[in-house]
Amino acid sequence: MQIDFNKFYKDKTILISGGGGYIGSSLTKALSQVDCTLKVVSSSSPSWLPNNCTANFSFIQGDISNLDFWLQHLNDIDYIFHLASLDGTEDYKREVEVNVTSTLHLLNSIVRKGISPQIIFTSSANIFGKASKCPVNESFKDKPESIWSINKLMIEKYLDLYYRQFNINSISIRLPNVYGFPSNVKTANRVVINNAIFKALNGRSLSLYKNQNCLRDYIFIDDVVSALLSAGILNKQESKGQYYVIGSGEKKTISEAWNIIVNKSSEQSGVKVQINNKPNFNISSMEIRNFVADFSAFKAATGWESKVNFNNGIERTVSDIWSNLTNLSN
Repeated sequence: MQIDFNKFYKDKTILISGGGGYIGSSLTKALSQVDCTLKVVSSSSPSWLPNNCTANFSFIQGDISNLDFWLQHLNDIDYIFHLASLDGTEDYKREVEVNVTSTLHLLNSIVRKGISPQIIFTSSANIFGKASKCPVNESFKDKPESIWSINKLMIEKYLDLYYRQFNINSISIRLPNVYGFPSNVKTANRVVINNAIFKALNGRSLSLYKNQNCLRDYIFIDDVVSALLSAGILNKQESKGQYYVIGSGEKKTISEAWNIIVNKSSEQSGVKVQINNKPNFNISSMEIRNFVADFSAFKAATGWESKVNFNNGIERTVSDIWSNLTNLSN
């Protein structure tokens, strides 16, 4: 099923929370070329915003953990892409406020205003924890092993609850490792693969640990954007607060991924980079796991599938990061 996103989202009013983030900025760029009303919420400055927008575009800078923020900005919205997230801080209270409380404020604002937008939420495959086998689909049990994963699962549960109690339609997309160059350059190194490429292009060695033979599913950012846009086509009978697993379906060990990164980076820079083996280095137990996605349910519902294989995706990402090394180093 070939989806014409320009036609589907034409004349719709769309809000993106976390629109300046790693995935959010790329989704913003895609929707900025659609004849729609686009509201982009971000805590960052708007310097990264795309030029020559077709969309009726507005930038909103504010605190999504504040109820009044949502009550002010949720007017005549058709779609909400809820991507805002905070992770990796020691301020756990703030992480809960940004990740979980903000979602409750969003949902309660929808109830209070009596509107009926469709919500598409970016969740995480880390909720599965250490899956018993691969590939992983929606039938697997949830075993989150980090605060961030638990926050993501809590949001999914609230979305399900508010569908059952208030008929608010939503879809959650559980993402594996995402890579590729984003529209907001400042967020490029926030993901593992991009950071490894950046190091290799700067002639710095990469390291492999005792999880080097663990399988991972790496998905290119363009495929993530198309998955989110595809989720929006699901009608209200198909968006009942449930989640879908997506991924490339292409399994790579971490060792294989690192070798591809080193080879592609060396071709670009002319510098051969070492890979150091550190089998005795202490890593978290969560890192010693396998994950490969079975996205057949989402494909059956929307027609979506991954288009960019790992070799091509790494080659494109290496080229983009190489062209932006100066910006990334600042």
